[in-house]
Parts: sequence; structure tokens; C-alpha cells
Amino acid sequence: MQLKVVTLNCWGLKFVAKRREERMKAIAHELQTHYSDNDIIALQEIWVFDDFIYARKTLQSLFPHSKFFHSAALGAGLAIFSKHPIIDTNLKPYALNNSPLHILEGDWIVGKAAASAVIRHPLAGDIEVFNTHSVQFCAGFGEGPEYTQSHRISQAWEISKLMRSSLERGRQVIAMGDFNSTPDSAAMNVVYYHGLMRDAWSELHGNLLPDVPVEDDEKAIEEFGVTCNSPRNTWSAGKRFDERSTRWRGKRLDYVLYRENENNSHHQLVCTSSKVVFVNSIPDTNISFSDHYGVAAVFRLDPTKTKREFQVTKNRQFYREIAGYLRTYRGHALSTSRHQMVQFGICLALAVGLVVGTSFQPKTWLNWIFPLCTFPVSFYGATMLYTGFIYGRWEVAAIDNLSEEMQLAAGDAEEEVTVNDETASTEDAEGQSRRRRNNQNEGRQTEENTLRSFPPPPTGTGESSDLKDLDREDSMSSEKGYLPEWAGKTIQEMESDGDVMHCGYLFKRGGGTKSKAWRKRWFVLSIFGLAYFKANTPRERPRGVIGPLFSFEVTDAGITPGAYAFNLNPKSDAKHKRCYSLYAKSEEERKEWTAKISQVQLERRRTVTEIERVLDGTGAVINGKDLQIYKQRILGRGASGDVLEGTWNQTTEVAVKQLQDSSRISPSTLIAFYKEVSTLYSVRHPEVVKMYGFCKKDETLCLVTELVKGGTLDQIIDAGDTVEVLPVLDIIAVLLSITRAMICLHSKGVVHRDLKPSSIMIDDWSKRSVKVCGFGLSADVQNSSNRAGAAYIAPEMQGTKPTDYKVDVFAFGIIAWELMMQKRAFAHLKTRNEVDDAIFRNRRPELSETNLLYSVISKCWNGDPQHRSTFDQCFNELNTIKNTINKMSSGPGQISYPLYSGYTPSNHSTRRETRSDINSVIVAAFDGQKYIDWPKFIEVVCGATGEELELAEELKFCLQRQNRAYLEDYTKFITWFTPVVGRDTSYSTGYTLRDIVQVVSRPWFHGVLDANRSKDILHQQEVGAFLVRFSSQPKVYTLSLRFRLTCSHWRITSEKMMNGMLYTMGTRTYKSLDELIERHMVEPLDGDEEGQPVQYVLEKATDRNMTHHYTS
Repeated sequence: MQLKVVTLNCWGLKFVAKRREERMKAIAHELQTHYSDNDIIALQEIWVFDDFIYARKTLQSLFPHSKFFHSAALGAGLAIFSKHPIIDTNLKPYALNNSPLHILEGDWIVGKAAASAVIRHPLAGDIEVFNTHSVQFCAGFGEGPEYTQSHRISQAWEISKLMRSSLERGRQVIAMGDFNSTPDSAAMNVVYYHGLMRDAWSELHGNLLPDVPVEDDEKAIEEFGVTCNSPRNTWSAGKRFDERSTRWRGKRLDYVLYRENENNSHHQLVCTSSKVVFVNSIPDTNISFSDHYGVAAVFRLDPTKTKREFQVTKNRQFYREIAGYLRTYRGHALSTSRHQMVQFGICLALAVGLVVGTSFQPKTWLNWIFPLCTFPVSFYGATMLYTGFIYGRWEVAAIDNLSEEMQLAAGDAEEEVTVNDETASTEDAEGQSRRRRNNQNEGRQTEENTLRSFPPPPTGTGESSDLKDLDREDSMSSEKGYLPEWAGKTIQEMESDGDVMHCGYLFKRGGGTKSKAWRKRWFVLSIFGLAYFKANTPRERPRGVIGPLFSFEVTDAGITPGAYAFNLNPKSDAKHKRCYSLYAKSEEERKEWTAKISQVQLERRRTVTEIERVLDGTGAVINGKDLQIYKQRILGRGASGDVLEGTWNQTTEVAVKQLQDSSRISPSTLIAFYKEVSTLYSVRHPEVVKMYGFCKKDETLCLVTELVKGGTLDQIIDAGDTVEVLPVLDIIAVLLSITRAMICLHSKGVVHRDLKPSSIMIDDWSKRSVKVCGFGLSADVQNSSNRAGAAYIAPEMQGTKPTDYKVDVFAFGIIAWELMMQKRAFAHLKTRNEVDDAIFRNRRPELSETNLLYSVISKCWNGDPQHRSTFDQCFNELNTIKNTINKMSSGPGQISYPLYSGYTPSNHSTRRETRSDINSVIVAAFDGQKYIDWPKFIEVVCGATGEELELAEELKFCLQRQNRAYLEDYTKFITWFTPVVGRDTSYSTGYTLRDIVQVVSRPWFHGVLDANRSKDILHQQEVGAFLVRFSSQPKVYTLSLRFRLTCSHWRITSEKMMNGMLYTMGTRTYKSLDELIERHMVEPLDGDEEGQPVQYVLEKATDRNMTHHYTS
């Protein structure tokens, strides 16, 4: 059984929309003819009631139930048609709906709203269908500046609350309409995260856009869901749009969102199809149905009640970003309101002056002019009074209300968890200062549960002399760096996870910087620490955490009437020095609390001691005195600790993985660590890093392994542009070495779970042999809840279901691809969430079926673990390929072979060796050193490229420091000009030294320069001064211009063509940067990177030699 829905923005505004009546009739007949099997239709922008009447008559036989929603002066423009009975409807006008002054947009006049209809379906039960059309605010021309996005965020928040409310009533929800926001916008994120909605399109197609511009209109529609600003649409063709619409041939602004309800006893909604519709022209005409395309979705009604995973990232950072928009807009609204009130005052004064002036005007025949002028002045003044006072206050109040609601929903109000200055290392100085001020203010406030009448505990060990300066209630930890993930849980989450060992009310001293007030707090005791809350409410989050408890001593503090106090004093070896004073209301409560805290401390010591005793006889325990660690020789850093070089028994060089301070590790983590050591200690294989054992040194757990000095596969993969391409037999040899190691580990029941290039050490490169290491997340097959990271995580690890050794096979497939291509998988994706989404939706790096290892790799990274290869199968297939190549090879040993589908043995050497020879010669000249003398460097460059010394000297500004050339500078610099070719080469798409010098020798080119530094330089120049610099991305430049009191920036992309260079800025292309500069010293520039309207020409180049010298 299926449920089909369709939505369309009809563009039906009277007198404004072109050929409205013809199009509205065509839309009705199209729905009748081609969408008769649909269950629900949602239409937007039906502003004329007669158009709805016509559509209802046309569709009456197919969709007997319909509703038109009336709102404001011209209605909401929303209508819903259904085959099934509509049992209830609702209309919620949005609180913020654009400004009354924005008459052309019309949002204020029409009164946009969130409309809904409860439809009773025979199988799915009650489905609440939402239909909406959000405020425009430059919808066709980018998202607009921050203050113009806030109304859409407000509307998204309001409809999200309605959706959540419907879900809580047990209904299933479908939301359709024109949200006037792109999928990655702040408004849509509110709908996704706070409204708990799924996007039908992204569920099936994803939201990822390509790195390169889309040239095919149909591809943009079919693959990326474009519904607006499409060049194929006759109403938008030929119009000028923002860069996003130009780059990807339109935008996706129309959505079908849904959410099944697991608590509903009826069939669940499962989306099986989503596509863009109403793409073709109206029959017998050459015009489109509307300026938008529609979206259709098909849902399967699943009777199995299978609970589908739905993760909501409700983190504070998301809500803070949204709140940032609101703060910006609130300031803008207040400023606008004040300006309008000033204009009202001026108009009032003018009106009074005109009236009074009539009486003193001597020439009576001019009297009619004064009343005539008074009318427009009065009208304008009244308008400013309305928009500045009435609407202005209304708008600010709505923003304030929204901000408070968002704080409550995010758990980020003042009573929620905040981090102290020591642990909040990621906050900037301003944020920390603001937090300190809030803490001080909080300490001065009178709270309902503050008991000032209670006497303080006796002096002595209970409170140090400097406690008054340390006792801030918002301190999340007594020790720097101790902030367990547990500290972010709510009371309900702690109870459901079984973390709570004891809980109850206690009184705690302090709260502000100098406050000595006693405050009643709800305390929760766990193995992780002692957390305290303002009240015992399920959704409350900790105001602070005292821990780790193992570094405190529990002492009595004496008894006073009604107060039975005890202290938590830091041990002498503790890194923190803060004391905590607490008291209970009875002696029994105090004894119970002190006993429970002591039990937690004893439980951990007993757990550790018992495991150490059991492992002591296995030989895995190393005497810490025999281990010497060189703390300055850091081999690597990881989430669980640093890896250092050391010596064992004064003879054996070892790698020592130091875990975090053992006093901060929970027993469960310690058990996993010791179990890992016990298992891996028994593994002996030449291609697995040897595990010597573990020890405790200075209260730090140390994992001691064999030292491998050959580096990691990271170096091989990341050096793809500067070294020769690996022959395929070398790659196969490395992969065979990895498979042998993993076969051994899996046979012992060990799943690596963190297999990646950095955990594969190069043992002997001459033999292409490697060793597998990095067992930081290893786990037994029966206990598989741990997760790996980066691009090597298998899709099944993103859920909560148990996983097995097939997760290592998936990671191996990604590693194999990276070795073949000598570049990183998913490098074009910027965030972890984007990588996870791509892997989960079964998107993989591009790999041609003609590739030699296609069969091996495609089987390894299969999304279904059941269809994924085993390492035994991988080994056999790789071994077969190796033997086949050896038979085909005319000579012994290694052979060159096509590594990419487009390469052949004949062109492989000529196309790649020319590039790698020049770079390798220049890099080799550094001989492993950080720098070489400048004369030697340019001599090497000239020798490699065949150019003259004078030409190489032009690189001085970008590459010379203290008469030296640094390898770090060169490797960064050359990424803008790869591949590098010689003067006489036929490789026409490579960069010669002359091509490079043509860019870097110009006085207005400032090399590596960040945005802030460029602003500082330009602010010292006159208006119209400009410079060009490297952008943060290779082969991309930035043009920076001083414009009035600000600086604007333009992105310039470059591409090496067969017949020269091609530079692109906005929609224009240029043959050189010189041509770009010369043209815009005459013609005005388009909008800058942020879409701001700038009409200014370049006036004066900022000479780099007069401002600064290059430093990397």
C-alpha cells in the first residue's frame, strides 16, 4: 500500500503573476490528468479565491475533501486537497512576516502562515499535513545578510513546534511547501533538528552538491532537486541570480518533509520515491506551469513497525549559531526602529511648521501649497510612527520571545551547564569574560532556595583561604581537563544509562565569585564524579561536576544546628587545589553520602587491583623502572593519548602509548585496556606491531610496543603530487601485507576498528612490507560498540546495532583506493557529518570499472556487510592479480601499469613523470632539511625548469625568508601551480616557470595573506585600494578591495587550459589576472563573496613592497 503526495508553488498573485488564469487552469487539469492516483495535494500562492474554486471543481471527483486557508488581507495562499476525510484544520499566522514597508514582496499584506489539516487514512491513521510558504527575503538572490534571515528562522521555529506537538499526539506528520530556504540554511536546520523532520529528497538523493559548476539543467533538476531559479523554467530563464543559482543551475527551495510516529499503532511511513515534477511546459504553449517546480513523494505504508534510526544533533553550538542570527537581527531591528522614530519626529516638526506657517504667509494665493505639503509629510510621519513604534516593538518582542524559547529547548539557559575558564579552552577571551560576568551576576541574585540563615561550616580544612575566589557554581570540574562526556547528560539520561549510584539534595557553598551563600542543589553520584543540578527535573543538565572523586579525601566538618557538613579536600598529589564544602539536613544523610563516595573510590581501586593481579602472571606487565620515555620525541597524538619514543631494558627501542592520567579513567575503560593488552600480547605476526606489554609509570598507563621508524602510509598517500606514481605491483604488495596481518588479528578474535593509513607503519619499503598498529579502539567481536573515525568508518557503525570484523574490510577498501589514486577519499567534503552522510547513502569515491583493482575495492566497501569480502577473499584475489601481471610483464620485478581508468601504459610515463621529475628534483635539493640558501634554491629551480636565473629571482617575494628558501613555504606555494613542467615540454596543461612568474611578480600580488591581515593593510590605504592574494584553497585567489569603511572580497578561480590560463570571477572569465585588474579599473565590480551589492571600481593597487614582506 502506498501514499502519494505532491506540492507546488503556483505563483498566482493577481495583477502581478503573468498569465495567471491560463496557468492556474492548466495546473488544475495537469493534476486531474497525471496525478489522479495521488492521495494529498498541497498548493501554495493561490491568492485568488476564484482560482481555488476552479481547482476544486476540476478535482472534486478525485479529491472530494479540500480546504482553502483564509488569512490577513489576501489570504494565506495555501490549499490542501485530499482523497481521504479531513477531520480537523488549523491555521497559525507567523509572528514575524516581513516589514510593512516591503510592499513589493507582499509578505506582510498576505499574512503568511503555517496551515495544517488532519487527514484520516484507513491504514496510516491520523496524518497531520502541514502546508506553508515562508517569507521571501531575497529568496531568489541568496540567503541574504544575517538580519534578513531571522524572519525565516522564526517561521521555521513556529512550524517546528507545531510538528513536534503533532508527533506527541501520536500522529504521523507530512510537511510540504515552499520554505524559501536552501537545505543547508539555518531555517531548514531548525526544521530538521527541532521539528524532527526527515527530508524525502535528501533521504534518497542526499544534499551534496558537486565541486564543479553544473552545466546540464536536467541533471540539476533530476540529481540535485532544483525547484527554483532554473534556466529551463521560462519564467526565470535569462534572469540574473546569485552565485549559488548560477553555479548549480538553480536552488532547491520546495520540500516534502515527513516523520513517522513509532508510537502510532497504524502503518508507518517509509519514503520510497521523491522527484521534481511540473518540469515540462504547459501543453500547446511554451511557458512553464509556474516559476517554481513541484515535488512529489511516494511513501510505503509499513505494517511491521520497524523502528528506524533517527539521530538528532541537538548540540548547543547549533542553537548558539541560530541565536547569533537573532542577536544580529535584534540589533538591526532596534536601530531601524530608532531611525524611523527620528524621522517621525522630523515629520511632526515639519507638519507643525507648515500649519503655523500658513498663518504668517502674507500672500494669500500661496496658502493652498501649505496644506498640500502637510498631507504627504503627515502620511510619511504616521507611517514611520507605525513601523518604528508599533511594529518595531512588536518585532523586538517576538525576537526576544523566540530567543528565550530556543534557550530552553537547547538546555543552554543560565541554569544549564556552563564551562569554567580552565576547561573552556575552545572559547575566545570575550566569551570567557562574558561568562565570568554572568557568574558574578548570578552570585548576587536572590534565589528561592538560597538559605543564608544557615551558619557556615567550621573553619579549617573545610574551606581554603582562597576558596572565595574559586567557588563559582558554574565550574564544570575541579581539575583542569576533567570534563567527561557524562557531564553533559540530563538526569533522565543518567538514570536510563544506569550511571546513578546515589542521589539526593545537599547544600553547597558558593555560586558567585565572592558569594558565600548556601544553595540547595540536587546531587547525583556516579563512578565518573559528583554532579549537581538546580532541581530534580528529568531534562535538567548539570550545573557542575566535582571530580575525579579518586583525587579527593572525604572529611567531616563538624555539626551546627540543622547543618551536618562534610568536605571534599584535594589530595596532596592532586593537580587541583579546590575544596568543596557540603552539608546535609541530618546526620544519617551525611553518613550515607560519605559512605557512598568512599565506596566509589574503593570500587575503582579494587577493580584495577584485581585485573592487574590476574594479568600479572601472563608476562604482559612491564616493570616501570625498566622503561625510559623520551617525552620530547613525540611520534604521534591520538584521542586516548600521545605516542612517545622510549627504551626498554636499556637495549630495545620501543614506542610508548601514554594513556590519559589513570586517575581520570573509569573502570570500564581500564577493563577494556587490560583486555586489549592481554589479547594482543598473545599475537605474534611479522606484519603486526609487536606488543611487549604495559606498565604504570608516574600513575600513567603506558602501552609498550615495537618501534617502527619507517613512517606511515599517510606519507605515501599525501605525497601523490610530489613523487612518482607507485607501480601497481608495489600497491598490491602493500595491500597483501595488510591482508595477512588482518587475517591473523581476526583469527584471534580481534577487530581493529580504527584501521586507516596512519595505523599502518612502513616496515621495509624495499620489500613493500608494512605493520599494522594503532589498536586504540580495538574490541572483541562480542563487544562491538566502539566507533572508528574519519572516512574509514563503515556505514553500519553509524547506528547502534552490533558490528563485526567486516568494518575492517570496509576501511581496507578505502585505503586501497587511496593508494591507487594517491589522494584522500572524500577530500572535497568539509565536515565529518558530510562524510558520514555520503558513506551512509552508499556514495563512494569515483572508481572506473576498468581499474585493475575495481573488483577487490568495490567488494570491500559494499554498503551491506553480508556482501562484503573477507580478508581471506581479498588476499586470494590480490594474489591472483599479482601473478597475472607478472606473467604479462616482459621484465622481472616491478612494471608500470595504468592506475587510472583514463591512463594507458603509453601515456602514463609521459604525463606523470614530467610533473614529478621537476618537483622531486626541487624537493630533493632540501635533502631533508627545513631550508636551503636562496642562491642554491633558484639554481636548482633553473636547472629543473630550463629557465634563466633572472626569471627565478621573481619568486623572491613569495618564497624568500632571511635569504633562504623553506621547504614548508615551497610545498604550500606550489599547490597553486601543479603540475610544474619544463620550458620545452609538450605537456601543455602544466605550469611553466613563466606562467608562475606572470602571477607572483605583480606588485599588487601579496602571496599568502589571510583576510584579517589584508583588511589591516587596506585600511591604511585610500578608498578604492585593492590587492590580490592566495585564497585558503589551492588554485583559488582572492581580490580584496577597500570600499568605504569596510573591505570586500571576491573569489577568483583559476584553471590551466591547453592554450593558456582561464580565470573566473563571478560569471565572467579572463585570460589573465592582468586583464581582470585592467577591466575593473574601468568597469564596476559585481557583488562580493557575501552577495553584498557593490558598485565600485579598482582605483589604486596596494604595492606589496611598501606594506610588508611575505611570511608563511
